[in-house]
Amino acid sequence: MAEYGAQNETISLPAAADLSACQYHLMRITSTGTVNIASSPLNGSAIGVLTNKPTAAGRFATIAFSGKGKVVAGAAVAIGNMLMCDASGRAVPVTSAANMVIGRALSAAANTGEIITAVLCFPMNWGKDPAAA
Repeated sequence: MAEYGAQNETISLPAAADLSACQYHLMRITSTGTVNIASSPLNGSAIGVLTNKPTAAGRFATIAFSGKGKVVAGAAVAIGNMLMCDASGRAVPVTSAANMVIGRALSAAANTGEIITAVLCFPMNWGKDPAAA
């Protein structure tokens, strides 16, 4: 069962759209200062994981960026995998040193769409997988 940690760090920013179906997906900051679904493992615009369900543009989205949190898997994930974003804002194992690492899996997923627990590390690693460099 996926879980949150007691020391999860969050921020709140306005949603770019209805994100009510995107809870536990990775979010990116837009050029207008709103948040929307992250879609690229290569760019550094991902800022955290959506923890609530904002129902319209302009509603505040709560974004977890550090600590133990929940995230939706986009593929099979093993415990200990370093994670990156896929094209749909889900967490998948890092595939290249060019990918932005967003955390490390603390639980496993056998299938896409499962919610797993991860250590989120957005402020500590705004870049590439240090193990693959």
